[in-house]
Amino acid sequence: MVGEKDIVRGGRAGEGSRGAAADKGGATQGMRRGRAADALARDVAAPIPGDARMYSTEEEIQKALQDYMAEAGGMHASWYVGTCEHPRTALFGHHRVEKDSDWWMFKRAASPEEARDVRHYFVRVLGTDGWADGTEQAADYVYAYRKSAHTCP
Repeated sequence: MVGEKDIVRGGRAGEGSRGAAADKGGATQGMRRGRAADALARDVAAPIPGDARMYSTEEEIQKALQDYMAEAGGMHASWYVGTCEHPRTALFGHHRVEKDSDWWMFKRAASPEEARDVRHYFVRVLGTDGWADGTEQAADYVYAYRKSAHTCP
C-alpha cells in the first residue's frame, strides 16, 4: 500500500494553510491541509538524490497518480506525466510549474524500467501529455502536473 509519506505533491494555494515547514527557508511547497499535509511538508524538505526513501512499485505509483489526478480534476489530456532523475528541476525549472499554485507530484520508482512503464501507461493508454518513448537511463522518478497557461508544455 502506498504510504502518504513517500508521495511528494503540491496543490493549489488558498485551499488551506501552507504546510508546517513551509516557512523554514522556503524549502517546501504550499500544500492543502489534510490527512498527511504535515508529513508531506517534512518529506518535501528531504534531499532527493541518493536518499533513503522507500521506492514504490509500478502499481503503487499508478494508483497514487490516478488518485491525485482525480482529486485535482481535469481530463487526462490536461496532465503531463514524465520520468527524470531530478524531479524538482524538471517540474519547477524545465516545465515552469509553480510550486504554490499548480497541481503536481512525483514519486520514486524501484527502477528506471518501472518508471518508464508507468509513464508509458499514462501517455499511451490514458492519453496524458508526455514523451512516451523517452530514454533517460537513470530516470527513476515519475512526475506529473496539471498543465496551465504558464507551464511548458
